Amino acid sequence: MSDTTLTSSESPSSASDQMEALRTGESSSDKDVKRLCRRCRYERCLEIGMKEEALHPKRDAIGSRRSNLNAHSKTSSTRRFCFRYTIIEHGLYTSQMPSHENVWFLSDRTCLIRDFIDIPEEIKRHLTTKIIEEQRLLLPLTTMLIDEVAQPLRRLKLRPIEVAALKILMLLKPTLLFESYKSIATSEDLHILYEVRNLVLRGLHAFYESIEEDEMERRIGDVLMLLGGIEVCAAQTLEEMHLLHVFNICNFDSETIDAVFGVPSKDDFPMTVDERDERLSSNSSLSIK
Repeated sequence: MSDTTLTSSESPSSASDQMEALRTGESSSDKDVKRLCRRCRYERCLEIGMKEEALHPKRDAIGSRRSNLNAHSKTSSTRRFCFRYTIIEHGLYTSQMPSHENVWFLSDRTCLIRDFIDIPEEIKRHLTTKIIEEQRLLLPLTTMLIDEVAQPLRRLKLRPIEVAALKILMLLKPTLLFESYKSIATSEDLHILYEVRNLVLRGLHAFYESIEEDEMERRIGDVLMLLGGIEVCAAQTLEEMHLLHVFNICNFDSETIDAVFGVPSKDDFPMTVDERDERLSSNSSLSIK
């Protein structure tokens, strides 16, 4: 049972119910209804197997923070994450489809093809000369998506908790704050980011311990290796989309152009590779404790 249940708002009469429960050890509330005092909810959770360690005495340890990012920085970081998130989603979608080693499936019922011979007949029937030419332009990207993302996901068969951890780690990837433009994070921000990433890794480790996962360290390594493949594929996807746009191979509306490509503001300037690496190395402290 989630801690949300334990901290949900109480009805006006539940406070008196809680005091009565503390005094007598029993609650006057009907235990078959949702309006239970906090003590009764806690005891019910314990009865069905919840451990005290599952409680969160310190909620929102970081606290509320006012964002200092300008509109362009927010859009830029969100855009970069969206590419990675989309690749994860389509990779999972492809891995759940019948195993076809030469097809990357998209959620809109389209696909990318890297081999036009060894593919399902239902796909072959829809191929035209124009489609084949367009698909060949994307062959390097398609090959990368299948080899680096789809096949590992199909082999690992990730559990929902592992997928959630993967998405969080990708969202909190430090390089998202340094790509293309100047740094949009302070040293304090990076420290918090690494702390949260460590919490996710420790939580994933605890999950494997709870289910007695065989070769736990290897499993964690395999999951983390996916991050690199997704990162490379996201960069390649953006590059391919630029080519499609520049050579007018694919039409993009104005909103898509703004959302996908964006336009750097005059205040932005590139950060050198040395500056980025120095900043990252000074804050890198990922570990499982």
